[in-house]
Amino acid sequence: MAAILEAYTDPVCTRRVWMVCPTYFSASQIFIDAGLHQSLRAIPEDDEGINIDYLGEQMRDLDRVLSTNDDSVRPFDSGCDHWRHLLISRKQIKSCHSKRKFYAQVIYVVPNFSNPSGRTLSLRRREGLVQLARRHDALIIADDVYDFLQWSMLAEESRRPRIALLPRLVDIDRQLGAGPGSDGFGHAISNGTFSKIVAPGCRTGWVEANAKFINGLVTLGSRVSGGAPSQLSATFISHMLHTGALQRHISNVLQPAYKSRHNAILHAMRGHLKPLGVSMFNPGSEDIVGGYFVWLSLPEPLEADLVKRHCWEQQNLIVAPGTLFNVRGDESVVDLKRNLRLCFAWEDEDVLQEGIRRLAVTITALLNKEVSQLR
Repeated sequence: MAAILEAYTDPVCTRRVWMVCPTYFSASQIFIDAGLHQSLRAIPEDDEGINIDYLGEQMRDLDRVLSTNDDSVRPFDSGCDHWRHLLISRKQIKSCHSKRKFYAQVIYVVPNFSNPSGRTLSLRRREGLVQLARRHDALIIADDVYDFLQWSMLAEESRRPRIALLPRLVDIDRQLGAGPGSDGFGHAISNGTFSKIVAPGCRTGWVEANAKFINGLVTLGSRVSGGAPSQLSATFISHMLHTGALQRHISNVLQPAYKSRHNAILHAMRGHLKPLGVSMFNPGSEDIVGGYFVWLSLPEPLEADLVKRHCWEQQNLIVAPGTLFNVRGDESVVDLKRNLRLCFAWEDEDVLQEGIRRLAVTITALLNKEVSQLR
């Protein structure tokens, strides 16, 4: 993603970065490192994924701001007059390569089995999101990193999960053809990674987009000088693809293992956490689930940061508090103080069940205290 931002964004020309919230916890820093720290904005999600009605309203408000010279209207909340002047005057900081462009806005999403919430973007929302991107000269960066990690919730072992839940955003954008002002670059790209489907240390990935977009990406100086950043790993992966070893690894190892671990953690949560008032996001389908995570809501008055601290100090247990997944600089839009993310991908079933038991012990102890003592 850093290479995409280097090639196709500018700290001034790119006026907003809209990020689904809760969001992947490392994504904000990648945008900040690209000089876009002033532009990050959180967009809430519901059971269908990112809220495109809210996003559309925010985009229209931004258009109104940019169309006025009224000094009382501030595009940024920071009060930085220099940045405000640059934004309204539409100057740029970086020089633009002849084979690239700078998008006016960026939209960041994880469409399938989102990290951390596990939600999947509905078809209706996918189509609406692409249309919004086309109207506002936005680039959708879709982290499609969990697409191959899906399985059926149904008991029949013979039933194989569908290979693709829904058309990807890059597919929808491609089917619609070139959008106004895109100059053939398109408005959606798909990021994939082999680190999720080969091994965590395999830091090799791929980008799928329009040919013109890819041609601009490979003109980056770092790519011209060094080529692929992980050539040795790519050689091994190429062999796995050509021999079918990777496909077999996904079907015969990863999907069955993750299904078993997911079932184990769900069973433990129903037995230990549900009676305590802990609720879990329900993907709304008895057919296909996937990814690495389950997303919990704690009962009042508990807050996730407190639970995290007590889990670590008293139970030697690591859990991720919802506040970790806020969009940096725009934390007030979505309240994540009572959410927890649990990962079931790494540990075996017995360890997962023991972890849920320890989490339940912690929550029980905290609930038995007076509210004033929950610090």
